Amino acid sequence: MKVSISARDSSKKLRDLCSMTSVIPVLTVKNIDDAIPLAETITRGGLPILEITLRTDKALQVIEKICKLTNTLVGAGTLIN
Repeated sequence: MKVSISARDSSKKLRDLCSMTSVIPVLTVKNIDDAIPLAETITRGGLPILEITLRTDKALQVIEKICKLTNTLVGAGTLIN
């Protein structure tokens, strides 16, 4: 089922997510085998939200792998405000 989310609802959800932590690590992962151990270590350290840069040819695969972790939220993109 496809759910439509308005820009206003999306902005609120993003603000809610960002309020969960004071820091969102930005990761550039070149080796896909490093993705899970790196994400697990950061999450165990108390940072449950990660941003993955799209600067490598493996970035989308890295995001897919990390999304399978239950205690980690992952995204790509830039927060300006």
